[in-house]
Amino acid sequence: MLAEIWSGKQYLFKIRRKIELYLERVRCFCRNAPRRGASRHDVQFGGNGPVLEDEGLRVRLVVADDDAAIRRAVRMFIEWQCPDFVVVGEAADGRAALELVQEHDADVVLIDVRMPVLDGLSAARALKGELRHRAAVVLMTSLTLPKIDEESARAGAAALLRKPFSLAELAAVLRRAVDKPAGALGRAAAVSHPA
Repeated sequence: MLAEIWSGKQYLFKIRRKIELYLERVRCFCRNAPRRGASRHDVQFGGNGPVLEDEGLRVRLVVADDDAAIRRAVRMFIEWQCPDFVVVGEAADGRAALELVQEHDADVVLIDVRMPVLDGLSAARALKGELRHRAAVVLMTSLTLPKIDEESARAGAAALLRKPFSLAELAAVLRRAVDKPAGALGRAAAVSHPA
């Protein structure tokens, strides 16, 4: 019985520590949040919060998926495990994603291929073609069509992530997308899972 009580106390201690770390990140972000009219390049993260050692800035990410559970899971993962990224907006369709990318001057957009109003491929084409925005596009899909890789590359996507994906794969693909020029999707960038 004492062992059960001890393991329960350890579990509660771990949860308390995670909450404290999360609150510290929130406090750091609030202290360093840009004021109205300031450029995002004016913000320096430091002190006790998450720091990108070589850049000092966090990568701004827009998440677009018609499934709210996926958006919520990606946001939680980014907040807890990727301190070099910050989710600046979420969208349930491609048109709203384009608006968020422009509004927040996002660096990366993680967008599902199949969505209402404007699908991910069309949104990527619009972002890279008409809008000529610099944001890297990472497409997510559960489709296994061989043409989807070619369509993604033609649309200007930096990477294609096949669902279901692990969170480690998500982090790796997002980091590669930031370093890769637009439209440089290759076989190595398409992450897939055997059926």
